[in-house]
Amino acid sequence: MPTTTSHPSGAVDFGWDGPSAMNGATPSYDGGTNACSNTYCHGSTLAGPAAGGSVNRTPVWNVVNGTYGACGTTCHTLPPGGNHPPSTSCQHCHNSTISAIDIANPSAATWNDPSLHVNGTVEF
Repeated sequence: MPTTTSHPSGAVDFGWDGPSAMNGATPSYDGGTNACSNTYCHGSTLAGPAAGGSVNRTPVWNVVNGTYGACGTTCHTLPPGGNHPPSTSCQHCHNSTISAIDIANPSAATWNDPSLHVNGTVEF
């Protein structure tokens, strides 16, 4: 996430810290669309989507209407693709983060500690 802003020059300057640039991610921000891309915290290093799904790597920061809140529908498919096990019971491996998820209604997930989600550490 951006850590510094500077307006004296009339431009906004970003600095990236925390999980945004982890695992080889190369974050960037487009002021015209108000969107970040290539950030670790928004999936740039996630494996590809499961069949028929998608990976959203460019969240839009000025959309605050809940559309980016559903696990398995916004950042990665449920289950995630690539070499991730084909399980839809996230809580079995990620129980410090989530305690329940209904794949028919992923936005109603029960979070144990949402601050642990996509923080650069796999909680098994």
